[in-house]
Amino acid sequence: MSVLFSLIIIMLLTAFPLKAALLEHTESLSRNHFYVAIDTDDTPYQHVFQVGGEHINHYYILGFEGDIFSVNVRGFDGQPDVYIGGDSVIHNEGTYQVVKQHTWLEIAISAHPYSEYLIEVHVHRE
Repeated sequence: MSVLFSLIIIMLLTAFPLKAALLEHTESLSRNHFYVAIDTDDTPYQHVFQVGGEHINHYYILGFEGDIFSVNVRGFDGQPDVYIGGDSVIHNEGTYQVVKQHTWLEIAISAHPYSEYLIEVHVHRE
């Protein structure tokens, strides 16, 4: 399912140019899942949201081989906890590089008891 979804996204990205777009948002009992594509270096993906208690917000950023991402999460009210990783992603001095054909960079944000935050993701392409 994940591979099929990735292939559909890749086809859409090549057919319809965009800057940064939320491709899909799903919500379950204590999780939000945001699937995002960033098509240009000059326009980052930005999102202001809140999290707290047992809730976790997951951001999946579509990345291609050679893409380098920088991620900044700032809390406005409370301090968010942030996990960043993903398959075929290497962390190097505050950046995350995709080393395979394509993958999802995963960013998970939680907070206890609560935080409102801004997430900003930049892609740097060679």
